[in-house]
Amino acid sequence: PSQQGTMGIAQMSVSFDSIPSVDDAVEKLSNNDTGHTAVSRLRRQLPEKPVVCILGSTTFNDPKTEERVTNIASRFRERLRQRAAFVTGGMDGVQLTFAKTFEGTNLFQILPQGKKSDFPYGTDLHAGATHEQRQEVFGLLGHL
Repeated sequence: PSQQGTMGIAQMSVSFDSIPSVDDAVEKLSNNDTGHTAVSRLRRQLPEKPVVCILGSTTFNDPKTEERVTNIASRFRERLRQRAAFVTGGMDGVQLTFAKTFEGTNLFQILPQGKKSDFPYGTDLHAGATHEQRQEVFGLLGHL
């Protein structure tokens, strides 16, 4: 594989044994028309770019974590802002810190219907009626 375009991010080992296949997840959501419809609708609302989902804790247990999130968001803003769409779940902690640092275009919050993120930057979009339904859609939405 080509190393071109890497940003010096540490290599991680991830086990996918417990993660269902995308086909399984889509089938599960197909039985819940709200989920399947939400994924399709959100894909049309987002820019035609790779979608990067930002996940993390709602609190910082290690004082260095907030600084790390800020540094990552700054790098993404500088290098990838126009090349990808960034999506959070509109939660405090890691996601809010990322959004405040990233500041702007190509930043979206996916929230349950009727909810508002109150994030200072980005665009609120909606999927599912509950937090759990929103999480299911969020998990299928991103490329990373």
